[in-house]
Amino acid sequence: MRTIYIATSVEAGRCFGKFEAKRGNIHPPIIKSWRNNWARIMPLFDYPPEIRRVIYTTNVTESVNMSLRKVTKNQGSLSNDEAFLV
Repeated sequence: MRTIYIATSVEAGRCFGKFEAKRGNIHPPIIKSWRNNWARIMPLFDYPPEIRRVIYTTNVTESVNMSLRKVTKNQGSLSNDEAFLV
């Protein structure tokens, strides 16, 4: 997957094809999701690699933040997000 993320738009299609051939039978839901959303994914490759990295790592960061909020929300003793950090 990393080779797809760092590829140019033309290379991305080739890299995805290789990934699909190698891992398609192991990860069919991932392949199906990428195929169904390919038109939405392709504009990502219009950005330079540095910007693309920020875009997809931001999603990871947001996921971690959401998980932390979910855990701390269930803790009644914490008054807000900042109290968790202290």
